[in-house]
Amino acid sequence: MSRAEARCVAGNEGDLKAPPRQMYNSNVARIRRSLMPAHAAHVAAALWIVLAVIVWNAVFDYQIVVAGRLYVHAAAAAAQAGSSYARVDDWMRPAITRGLWLASAAAGATLMAGLLGVRVATGGFSRDSPEAIGKA
Repeated sequence: MSRAEARCVAGNEGDLKAPPRQMYNSNVARIRRSLMPAHAAHVAAALWIVLAVIVWNAVFDYQIVVAGRLYVHAAAAAAQAGSSYARVDDWMRPAITRGLWLASAAAGATLMAGLLGVRVATGGFSRDSPEAIGKA
């Protein structure tokens, strides 16, 4: 019996009691389930999907920011030269299209590489395999 259990049984700390055994067993079962290859593969796939969404957002945002900077530069140059003003629509519409294509390609490549890696890494496991990840 551990020191903490002895204190709980002896009543030295008021009405504090040891947690029920079934709570411990349910936590252990939950941890074991999360170490199963099928569950770990689902978690890994979900994380790769999240990463692909983040990559899409970052690439698209970068394209829009760069187009905005180029527009501001062109508008300032046009105003300084006294020529007709630069329209923001002429600069941003192509940037949106380019951003959609580039962001989709980058996110698609990230997603394909990640899901293919998960598939290769868990290729030897089936959903019903009792082996836990990390066992030799």
